[in-house]
Amino acid sequence: MENIVSPEAAADALIRDLYLREYRDMRLFASRVLGSAELAEEAVQDTFVLALRKRESLRRSENPVGWLYNTLKHVMMHMERDRWRALRLHARLDSVPPEEAATEAAYGEIELRQSVREIENSDLVMELFVEQRPLREIAERHGLSVGACRMRIRRALEKMRKILD
Repeated sequence: MENIVSPEAAADALIRDLYLREYRDMRLFASRVLGSAELAEEAVQDTFVLALRKRESLRRSENPVGWLYNTLKHVMMHMERDRWRALRLHARLDSVPPEEAATEAAYGEIELRQSVREIENSDLVMELFVEQRPLREIAERHGLSVGACRMRIRRALEKMRKILD
């Protein structure tokens, strides 16, 4: 009698093997790029969390190590972007008297949330990035093709970027 391994179990075994083989090198790479062992640790952990969430994509990849490093690269880019945004906000708030800073930040957040909600298809963006739903599922829920859904999300993101800049 043959032992049949489920795709999930095969993907989990692949991730476990990649973790054991690649974790140290990925952490060293991220540390050189980010300039911080702590940020590198966080980036590599986030990469493996994404690998678990997207295990089927990783399992189907012809180059799983390349898939991991590409994902790590994107994680680090997002971390750097978020860090620069926080620094810009901090610098902006430093130029405002402390008693006004909290009020200004609160109004800014409310204004941002209202602006984002007004953007057409912002609900698709929220489903993809906040709720972490697969693109195919979002498309099906809204009666769209995957390509049309992707295009609507891209356009909504462009509008959001204009608001944030």
